[in-house]
Amino acid sequence: MDVRTLAEKASIDGLSPPSYIKSFLAERAFILPRNIGDRQQIVSPTIGQAMLHEALRYLLRSMSQIASYEVICSRHQFSWALVTSYYSNYFSVLSMNRLAGSAISTANGHNYKISRTEVQSNFWVERTKVNNHKEIWQDNYNLYADFNWRDNLYDEIIIKVIRPANKDHYERKSREYINYHPDSYEELFNSRSTINEINSFWGKNYTNSPTTVDLLPFSKNKIEEMFAKLECRAVARQIIILTIFTEILKRLEPTSKNILMEYFNKFSKNVMTRPPFSSKLKPLFQDFFQDLTFKV
Repeated sequence: MDVRTLAEKASIDGLSPPSYIKSFLAERAFILPRNIGDRQQIVSPTIGQAMLHEALRYLLRSMSQIASYEVICSRHQFSWALVTSYYSNYFSVLSMNRLAGSAISTANGHNYKISRTEVQSNFWVERTKVNNHKEIWQDNYNLYADFNWRDNLYDEIIIKVIRPANKDHYERKSREYINYHPDSYEELFNSRSTINEINSFWGKNYTNSPTTVDLLPFSKNKIEEMFAKLECRAVARQIIILTIFTEILKRLEPTSKNILMEYFNKFSKNVMTRPPFSSKLKPLFQDFFQDLTFKV
């Protein structure tokens, strides 16, 4: 799997009119599979348009979480900042899944897995039992396990998505520890004076880019390490998605292209030009937005 292949498939049905997967399913409840495990093919460009539309919206949501994360860190609410960083990763994963033609959605009280076939505007719709974070993360790792991408912005380091063993996702485990373990929220009792020394995108000592988006051993005792990993993964995923969208934009018809650019322009105006979006990442994202605006 590579950027151009993903972009070519994701752009086939365009973005006009922008729609939603849940709405598509709800309007066609009478033709959807009725039993768990049953699936059927549906030929409709509307699903492809919804996939691309939702991928774009989840990307921008992921990036807005980065801005929120930075503010929360500045207020020394570190545990909640990590949860916010998790959701930046989670929304980027939802975006990546949809770009790859896969989504899990709920309609009329039932869960459905939608996946693109090799035929244009052709999708499998399967009735599933669950719709939760664990399944979405596993779907993402399965889809991108063979995804290798050379990132020129990071001194040509290859970003790899490595499939974790036993569905033990580092990102999800980190959030669950912070949210539910009584020993989390250390800032309530202990000062984290070294928090600015994190070797990460926001830390003063940041020097290296992430080499891989992989699953490293979970360590609840190293909050600084958790910060660095979640930050790097979120940003690596966002850069991958922005690169795919740069390629998608080249393939869209004018109407769909205008819709996509309107989203990016509004986000740039309402979020990127205002505080708190003033981190080291701002120039990086600005370069991508300029590519989208002026070079396509």
